Amino acid sequence: MKQCDSRTIDGLPILSPYKKAMDRVDAGLSLIRLHDPVRYRRLTRDLKRIWLRHLPGCIGRFDPPSWTCELDSRFVQDNETTTEMVAALIVHEATHARLWRHGIRYEENIRFDVEGVCIRREIAFSAKLPEGGLVRQRAARKLDALSNMDLSDAAKRKRLRERMEGTLRGIGMPQWIVKLLLDYGDWLHHRRLARATHRPAR
Repeated sequence: MKQCDSRTIDGLPILSPYKKAMDRVDAGLSLIRLHDPVRYRRLTRDLKRIWLRHLPGCIGRFDPPSWTCELDSRFVQDNETTTEMVAALIVHEATHARLWRHGIRYEENIRFDVEGVCIRREIAFSAKLPEGGLVRQRAARKLDALSNMDLSDAAKRKRLRERMEGTLRGIGMPQWIVKLLLDYGDWLHHRRLARATHRPAR
Protein backbone atom coordinates (compact mmCIF):
# COMPACT_ATOMS: atom_id res chain seq x y z
CA MET A 1 0.00 0.00 0.00
CA LYS A 2 2.93 2.37 0.56
CA GLN A 3 3.44 2.89 -3.19
CA CYS A 4 -0.19 3.87 -3.74
CA ASP A 5 -1.65 7.32 -4.04
CA SER A 6 -4.57 7.94 -1.73
CA ARG A 7 -7.56 10.12 -1.08
CA THR A 8 -10.01 10.07 1.79
CA ILE A 9 -13.76 10.16 1.28
CA ASP A 10 -15.91 10.68 4.37
CA GLY A 11 -13.11 9.26 6.51
CA LEU A 12 -12.59 6.20 4.28
CA PRO A 13 -9.11 6.03 2.65
CA ILE A 14 -9.00 4.97 -1.02
CA LEU A 15 -5.62 3.63 -2.15
CA SER A 16 -4.46 3.00 -5.72
CA PRO A 17 -1.58 3.80 -8.08
CA TYR A 18 -4.22 4.62 -10.71
CA LYS A 19 -6.11 7.93 -10.65
CA LYS A 20 -8.81 6.59 -12.98
CA ALA A 21 -9.50 3.72 -10.58
CA MET A 22 -9.81 6.09 -7.62
CA ASP A 23 -12.13 8.34 -9.63
CA ARG A 24 -14.32 5.33 -10.44
CA VAL A 25 -14.51 4.31 -6.79
CA ASP A 26 -15.22 7.91 -5.78
CA ALA A 27 -18.13 7.94 -8.23
CA GLY A 28 -19.36 4.56 -6.97
CA LEU A 29 -19.32 5.73 -3.37
CA SER A 30 -21.17 8.89 -4.35
CA LEU A 31 -23.85 6.74 -5.95
CA ILE A 32 -24.27 4.71 -2.76
CA ARG A 33 -24.32 7.85 -0.60
CA LEU A 34 -26.97 9.46 -2.81
CA HIS A 35 -29.36 6.54 -3.27
CA ASP A 36 -28.74 4.38 -0.17
CA PRO A 37 -27.45 6.65 2.63
CA VAL A 38 -28.10 4.13 5.42
CA ARG A 39 -25.96 1.50 3.69
CA TYR A 40 -23.33 4.13 2.97
CA ARG A 41 -23.00 5.10 6.64
CA ARG A 42 -22.65 1.44 7.57
CA LEU A 43 -19.93 0.68 5.05
CA THR A 44 -17.87 3.70 6.11
CA ARG A 45 -17.97 2.29 9.64
CA ASP A 46 -17.41 -1.35 8.69
CA LEU A 47 -14.44 -0.78 6.36
CA LYS A 48 -11.09 0.78 7.21
CA ARG A 49 -10.03 1.35 3.60
CA ILE A 50 -10.59 0.47 -0.05
CA TRP A 51 -7.51 -0.77 -1.89
CA LEU A 52 -7.42 -1.05 -5.68
CA ARG A 53 -4.86 -3.51 -7.00
CA HIS A 54 -4.37 -6.43 -9.35
CA LEU A 55 -6.43 -9.31 -7.90
CA PRO A 56 -5.73 -12.63 -9.67
CA GLY A 57 -8.85 -14.75 -9.96
CA CYS A 58 -11.48 -12.33 -8.66
CA ILE A 59 -12.75 -8.77 -9.00
CA GLY A 60 -13.19 -8.07 -5.30
CA ARG A 61 -12.56 -9.46 -1.85
CA PHE A 62 -12.81 -8.47 1.79
CA ASP A 63 -9.65 -8.90 3.88
CA PRO A 64 -10.73 -9.45 7.50
CA PRO A 65 -7.38 -8.88 9.26
CA SER A 66 -7.12 -5.34 7.87
CA TRP A 67 -10.85 -4.65 7.34
CA THR A 68 -10.00 -3.76 3.74
CA CYS A 69 -12.25 -3.89 0.69
CA GLU A 70 -9.91 -4.94 -2.14
CA LEU A 71 -11.04 -4.30 -5.71
CA ASP A 72 -9.39 -5.42 -8.93
CA SER A 73 -8.04 -2.27 -10.57
CA ARG A 74 -8.44 -3.72 -14.08
CA PHE A 75 -12.15 -4.39 -13.57
CA VAL A 76 -12.76 -0.97 -12.04
CA GLN A 77 -10.97 0.83 -14.89
CA ASP A 78 -12.49 -1.26 -17.69
CA ASN A 79 -14.61 0.84 -20.03
CA GLU A 80 -17.32 -1.84 -19.89
CA THR A 81 -17.60 -1.44 -16.12
CA THR A 82 -20.28 1.06 -15.15
CA THR A 83 -20.36 3.22 -12.04
CA GLU A 84 -23.35 1.16 -10.87
CA MET A 85 -21.28 -2.03 -11.17
CA VAL A 86 -18.45 -0.54 -9.12
CA ALA A 87 -20.92 0.60 -6.47
CA ALA A 88 -22.57 -2.84 -6.33
CA LEU A 89 -19.18 -4.52 -5.93
CA ILE A 90 -18.39 -2.23 -2.99
CA VAL A 91 -21.79 -3.06 -1.48
CA HIS A 92 -21.07 -6.78 -1.86
CA GLU A 93 -17.66 -6.64 -0.17
CA ALA A 94 -18.90 -4.24 2.52
CA THR A 95 -21.62 -6.78 3.34
CA HIS A 96 -18.89 -9.35 4.01
CA ALA A 97 -17.34 -6.83 6.40
CA ARG A 98 -20.64 -6.23 8.16
CA LEU A 99 -21.29 -9.95 8.57
CA TRP A 100 -17.75 -10.44 9.88
CA ARG A 101 -18.22 -7.63 12.36
CA HIS A 102 -21.26 -9.46 13.71
CA GLY A 103 -19.38 -12.72 14.12
CA ILE A 104 -20.42 -14.41 10.87
CA ARG A 105 -17.21 -15.68 9.32
CA TYR A 106 -16.52 -17.31 5.95
CA GLU A 107 -16.28 -20.95 6.99
CA GLU A 108 -16.92 -23.54 4.29
CA ASN A 109 -20.11 -24.86 5.89
CA ILE A 110 -21.87 -21.47 5.64
CA ARG A 111 -20.09 -20.04 2.60
CA PHE A 112 -23.03 -20.46 0.21
CA ASP A 113 -25.33 -18.70 2.68
CA VAL A 114 -22.87 -15.84 3.16
CA GLU A 115 -22.45 -15.31 -0.58
CA GLY A 116 -26.21 -15.47 -0.99
CA VAL A 117 -26.67 -12.68 1.54
CA CYS A 118 -24.07 -10.50 -0.18
CA ILE A 119 -25.57 -11.02 -3.64
CA ARG A 120 -29.07 -10.24 -2.35
CA ARG A 121 -27.72 -6.99 -0.91
CA GLU A 122 -26.54 -6.13 -4.41
CA ILE A 123 -30.05 -6.79 -5.72
CA ALA A 124 -31.62 -4.69 -2.96
CA PHE A 125 -29.19 -1.88 -3.73
CA SER A 126 -29.90 -2.06 -7.46
CA ALA A 127 -33.60 -1.47 -6.78
CA LYS A 128 -32.72 1.96 -5.39
CA LEU A 129 -30.80 3.04 -8.49
CA PRO A 130 -32.35 4.91 -11.42
CA GLU A 131 -30.19 2.78 -13.77
CA GLY A 132 -29.97 -0.41 -11.72
CA GLY A 133 -31.18 -2.90 -14.32
CA LEU A 134 -27.78 -4.22 -15.39
CA VAL A 135 -26.59 -4.62 -11.80
CA ARG A 136 -29.79 -6.45 -10.92
CA GLN A 137 -29.42 -8.81 -13.90
CA ARG A 138 -25.77 -9.57 -13.10
CA ALA A 139 -26.58 -10.24 -9.45
CA ALA A 140 -29.54 -12.46 -10.35
CA ARG A 141 -27.31 -14.54 -12.63
CA LYS A 142 -24.75 -14.90 -9.87
CA LEU A 143 -27.45 -16.01 -7.46
CA ASP A 144 -28.76 -18.60 -9.92
CA ALA A 145 -25.25 -19.96 -10.51
CA LEU A 146 -24.32 -20.05 -6.84
CA SER A 147 -25.61 -23.57 -6.17
CA ASN A 148 -23.35 -24.98 -8.89
CA MET A 149 -20.19 -23.28 -7.67
CA ASP A 150 -17.46 -25.03 -5.70
CA LEU A 151 -16.62 -22.59 -2.92
CA SER A 152 -14.39 -24.92 -0.92
CA ASP A 153 -11.00 -23.64 0.17
CA ALA A 154 -9.27 -26.24 -1.99
CA ALA A 155 -11.22 -25.30 -5.13
CA LYS A 156 -10.72 -21.56 -4.57
CA ARG A 157 -6.99 -21.99 -4.08
CA LYS A 158 -6.74 -24.25 -7.13
CA ARG A 159 -8.47 -21.69 -9.37
CA LEU A 160 -6.36 -18.86 -8.00
CA ARG A 161 -3.13 -20.83 -8.42
CA GLU A 162 -3.96 -21.69 -12.04
CA ARG A 163 -4.73 -18.06 -12.90
CA MET A 164 -1.63 -16.76 -11.17
CA GLU A 165 0.51 -19.37 -12.91
CA GLY A 166 -0.90 -18.34 -16.29
CA THR A 167 -0.26 -14.67 -15.56
CA LEU A 168 3.33 -15.23 -14.43
CA ARG A 169 4.16 -17.48 -17.37
CA GLY A 170 2.56 -14.95 -19.70
CA ILE A 171 5.08 -12.30 -18.68
CA GLY A 172 7.99 -14.72 -19.19
CA MET A 173 8.73 -15.58 -15.57
CA PRO A 174 11.09 -18.59 -15.20
CA GLN A 175 9.31 -21.73 -14.01
CA TRP A 176 11.35 -22.06 -10.82
CA ILE A 177 10.40 -18.51 -9.79
CA VAL A 178 6.76 -19.20 -10.69
CA LYS A 179 6.75 -22.25 -8.40
CA LEU A 180 8.46 -20.33 -5.61
CA LEU A 181 5.93 -17.51 -5.77
CA LEU A 182 2.97 -19.87 -5.93
CA ASP A 183 4.21 -21.89 -2.96
CA TYR A 184 4.76 -18.69 -1.01
CA GLY A 185 1.24 -17.59 -1.95
CA ASP A 186 -0.17 -20.85 -0.58
CA TRP A 187 1.73 -20.40 2.68
CA LEU A 188 0.62 -16.78 3.00
CA HIS A 189 -3.00 -17.73 2.31
CA HIS A 190 -3.06 -20.36 5.06
CA ARG A 191 -1.38 -17.96 7.48
CA ARG A 192 -3.88 -15.18 6.77
CA LEU A 193 -6.80 -17.59 6.97
CA ALA A 194 -5.65 -18.84 10.37
CA ARG A 195 -5.28 -15.29 11.67
CA ALA A 196 -8.65 -14.21 10.29
CA THR A 197 -10.52 -17.19 11.71
CA HIS A 198 -9.41 -16.34 15.24
CA ARG A 199 -9.72 -12.56 14.95
CA PRO A 200 -12.49 -11.09 17.12
CA ALA A 201 -15.00 -8.70 15.60
CA ARG A 202 -14.47 -4.99 16.18
